[in-house]
Amino acid sequence: MPPDALAIHPLTADRWPDLEDLFGPQRGANSGCWCMWPRVAGVAFKAMDREDRKHAFHAIVAAGPPPGLLAYDGDRAVGWCAVGPRVSLARFQSAKTSRLVDEPGGPEMSPIYVISCFFIRTGYRKRGLTSRLATEAIEFLLHRAAEAADLGRGLRRHRLGIRVARLPGERSPLATPAPDAAHPRPAMRG
Repeated sequence: MPPDALAIHPLTADRWPDLEDLFGPQRGANSGCWCMWPRVAGVAFKAMDREDRKHAFHAIVAAGPPPGLLAYDGDRAVGWCAVGPRVSLARFQSAKTSRLVDEPGGPEMSPIYVISCFFIRTGYRKRGLTSRLATEAIEFLLHRAAEAADLGRGLRRHRLGIRVARLPGERSPLATPAPDAAHPRPAMRG
């Protein structure tokens, strides 16, 4: 099925079993990460086993707001994109290469969101689903008062119809939706 034909939905508590099926109930996606690697400091991550990570991410999903998007082929989840406020990702806040230099109101008030992770089910890879999820994530952010999205290093290669910029002192790109009549936000943060 082409990526445009897939349905995209925010990950809410009622969709947890779909994510669990996608990640594998025991496996937890990439090496048992359960999408917790960017959310906690390295020492805390290493101290958690797969079950701890799974329970921690389940609690995040249950508490809301949705921490990302799921792509569906019919009733089956086939792709995942983690997207959320930058402040919710401890590693982005503390790493020298991605820490904000000066954020008005402090980092907890940052209007910058992060697209931090993708996971695509075997059999659906190399079909353009990552680009579709990234595009949907940018659209998702337009409705969440995001002024920019930190795309991380891996997304530089994707053409999303957005402009890429960097904040002073940052190495990872920031993307803002290209302004248009429906979304007249500035393309670059000042």
